[in-house]
Amino acid sequence: MKSVKRSAKVFFGFSCLLLAISITFFVYSYAAYVSERKTAADSSVAKIECSIDVDRRKGSFINAPFLQQVQGDTRVIRMNDWSESTLTVRNNGRYGLKYSYSFVFYLPTPFVDRVMFQMLEHYDPTDVREDEPVRLQDAKKASAMYCVDIATGALAKVTSIADGGKELIIENDYAELLDTERELKIDTATSTAVLQAGTQAAAVEKTFGAQYLESKDGVIAGKFACPVTVTDTESFAYYRVTVNLLLDADSKNEYILEEGKSKSFELRTVLLHALDPQIFAGYKWSNEKYADQTPQTPTDDFKVRWNAEKTALEIAEKADDNYHAVEIGTCLGVSMPCRVSAVFTQEQ
Repeated sequence: MKSVKRSAKVFFGFSCLLLAISITFFVYSYAAYVSERKTAADSSVAKIECSIDVDRRKGSFINAPFLQQVQGDTRVIRMNDWSESTLTVRNNGRYGLKYSYSFVFYLPTPFVDRVMFQMLEHYDPTDVREDEPVRLQDAKKASAMYCVDIATGALAKVTSIADGGKELIIENDYAELLDTERELKIDTATSTAVLQAGTQAAAVEKTFGAQYLESKDGVIAGKFACPVTVTDTESFAYYRVTVNLLLDADSKNEYILEEGKSKSFELRTVLLHALDPQIFAGYKWSNEKYADQTPQTPTDDFKVRWNAEKTALEIAEKADDNYHAVEIGTCLGVSMPCRVSAVFTQEQ
């Protein structure tokens, strides 16, 4: 087994070759479970008034496995950084009721068995803590790293990845918190991954490469100009991944939401394995299809517009209005529309 060491020089040199294809992990609040409890006499009681909020901070990957062994004597390299989204559960009730909760992630089938995730628990603003390294200052607890085993419908811990017949050990950024009172434990015995019936439509961002169409003012025809992004609708089959915290009698009260209270967690996500490149090959550009949109470019160096007839895109550098016609080529990136929800249970 080979331990993992990061090499920035090798990483940037090698990743430039793979930067052409990327995935954006897009997560948003899917639903707040609001239901009613009824007594034996069938009279209504207070409904569950809880919610989960999502703050997506970052989340783009190149389409490459998390770790990769490059030929020669180079070190094992880490191909992607983690995507991070803050999940906040809240008790909005007014009746003095208390709730426990579980997290529910809806992951598209092209993504579910290729992703690795980790959860952190944030400190409450009122908590007093000693000075810690910057990386740990907002992590009260951290979980191990997990992936979804769709063959068994269970969560599995991830400690290594196979690459070319070698086992590459994955270092946990929060390893020093594990096997201590600061480990956020996941109940793998009750956490499940279940394929949902049918498909669900979702908004998907698709990014294509734009190449100059003709030689003009020193611009070379066929030269890559910039990426161009549009929004489309695609249908996905989803896995419903329920994640339960493993709580003992002593710690359970820490995770009970009392009236007016909230608790915040960090969902860290990264590609464990690359996605099937055929996903990108299946997405084709069409002027007619996207003529009603205003395409954007994720780079600050260029601006994009349609020509007068809306039959072709034109691109200019931000500093001037010298637009050049471009041809749209291969799909370079696509978003994976993941959803997050929560199940709240009333506690006595």
